[in-house]
Amino acid sequence: MADKHAIVERQLVDSESVGTKRVAILIDEQMDNGCVVKLKGLKNGEMNLYEVEPVAKDTPLNQVFLVASPEVMKDERLSKSLDEFYNIKGTVGNADRLIEGNIFGLTAEAFSGTPQVGKIVELEAGKRQLKVVDTPTASTTTVGKIVDFVRGYYGVQIG
Repeated sequence: MADKHAIVERQLVDSESVGTKRVAILIDEQMDNGCVVKLKGLKNGEMNLYEVEPVAKDTPLNQVFLVASPEVMKDERLSKSLDEFYNIKGTVGNADRLIEGNIFGLTAEAFSGTPQVGKIVELEAGKRQLKVVDTPTASTTTVGKIVDFVRGYYGVQIG
C-alpha cells in the first residue's frame, strides 16, 4: 500500500470565491497539499506563475500560502483516492493566501506533531508542514488554532 498523503478541505477560505487570493506556483519538490510555502517571486517570463521557498519560523502570516492544488491523478486507472495525490516536482500547482478568520481543513498527515482540537499550529523554520504545539512558541508565527475535527479533517482557524 502506498503512503497516505495529506488532503486539504477549503470550503471556508476566501480563495474559493475571490480568485486573487489563489496563485499558481511552480512545485519545487514533491509535496503534499496542506504544505505551507512563501513566494519568492514571479518565474522569469511568466505573469502568473510564482516560484516558492520554505517558510522561516517567523515569516509574517500575510506571506504564507497553503498549497492546495486540484487533485488530478496522472493515471486515473491506477489512482482512485485523494490520499494518493501529491504535487510532483516541476509541475504547476495552486496555493491560497492565508486570510485571518478563514478556516481550512487538513488530514492528520499534513501536520508535524499530533493534531487535536484546541491545539495551536505554527510555522517551523525550513519546513513545509504546520507544527502542532500546546502553546505558541516565542518568535514563531502562529498560523491558527485547531477548532474542530469533522469527517477526518482538522479545522484550522487562521489568526
